[in-house]
Amino acid sequence: MLRRALLFLCLVSPLAARAQTLTFTSTPSPPYGRVQCNNQNNLNIQLGWTLTGSGTSNANDTYRITAFTADQACPTATSGTTNLVAAPLISAGSTYATNLGAILSAAAATSCTGTADVTVFVCVSIARNGATATETSVKNSFKLQFQPPLAPTNLVVTGGNKALNISWKAPDSTSNPAAATYRITVDSNGDPRDPTKHETTQAGTSLRFEGLVIGVEYTVTVVALSEGGNESPPVTTIGSPVPVDDFFTHYGATDGAQEQGGCGGGPAGLLSLLGLGAVLRAFRRRS
Repeated sequence: MLRRALLFLCLVSPLAARAQTLTFTSTPSPPYGRVQCNNQNNLNIQLGWTLTGSGTSNANDTYRITAFTADQACPTATSGTTNLVAAPLISAGSTYATNLGAILSAAAATSCTGTADVTVFVCVSIARNGATATETSVKNSFKLQFQPPLAPTNLVVTGGNKALNISWKAPDSTSNPAAATYRITVDSNGDPRDPTKHETTQAGTSLRFEGLVIGVEYTVTVVALSEGGNESPPVTTIGSPVPVDDFFTHYGATDGAQEQGGCGGGPAGLLSLLGLGAVLRAFRRRS
């Protein structure tokens, strides 16, 4: 019987540990880049958590939210105000609305001029029924990303029929963040035939940009973006859509194409084929 109880505890304990969560909900989602850091007081963040522990929650339970720039243990006491995101202590609940500025201020990470990434750790701890000690805590972290990716390389643009085929290579660097996405801009530079500035964002390193105007010279710009939205230096080249004169386009555009030559050419087409057969037979006899 004792063995069964111990086995049950071994199975349940990992599940209970995994039940403790802390999430950050915002738009954009973390990691946050230099733009979000500079605009930190306007970036709203919803903290949501699930805490496990003994006892039944009641109206006197309080939650303490703290933030740090070092991975350290969550507070075990409710006294003191150091690193508090929310003061006074929050009433019982499972969510808290704040902003990036409040979290960074509590973590003493308010500078947005750094070059190295900063990891910010957030703790939510519960104190049961007005106790002065926290019973259980949950912790999560997010990154402030200050470095941009390097610029993409090998940007190639070729003309298609009312389109441009665009490809490039991802930047290769171990010292800068990887490119998470790319922003591609196709700009006619004010040409009245197509005054629209076209733009899209994607993760891949090639695309076919449709709906352009043949003969217009477009400036194509590709920028790499890190997860935090930091922008690489741009790479730029030019390209123009061109009419594609393939067989089907040429055949369909020729006046009277259905009336000339081949199997569909009527008597004249049939005589052409018979003449070609005679030439081939003569050629075989000579060889």
